[in-house]
Amino acid sequence: MRVQEMLLGTLEELGDKDFGKFRWYLSQPAGRDFKAIPKSYLESPHRQDTVDKLVEIYGVGPAVDVAVEVLQKMNHNHAAKKLQRRYTDSEKTAAKQQRPAPSPAPSPAPSINFSISACGESVVFAPSLNSTSIEGALTFNINKQP
Repeated sequence: MRVQEMLLGTLEELGDKDFGKFRWYLSQPAGRDFKAIPKSYLESPHRQDTVDKLVEIYGVGPAVDVAVEVLQKMNHNHAAKKLQRRYTDSEKTAAKQQRPAPSPAPSPAPSINFSISACGESVVFAPSLNSTSIEGALTFNINKQP
């Protein structure tokens, strides 16, 4: 669930009087680590407009922190805990979904086998390898046949 939807759901649970008090706290700078939202930004009676301003001014995560703090000041501790828990759970879920899948175990390097046979006083033209590095086993068998 998106943070904006969580915040809106929380604000929709407040009555009109409590929602007005919530907006008033947002406009007060005292006692918070967050800057106050200008009153003119909070004039809309619509809860979704308040959510938009919270996220616009503070950012997604801090908007939740501000809402939780204001709800606690209003003694709406149950709503504050519920919002914080929902946000924390959604962050954990998002983190799990963003984890990269474990990479498969590397397959063992292939082994390379050559067999060279010569008869008598023959000249042997062996295959040449053109590589800066070879991983795995490299085996040469040279058999002199009578």
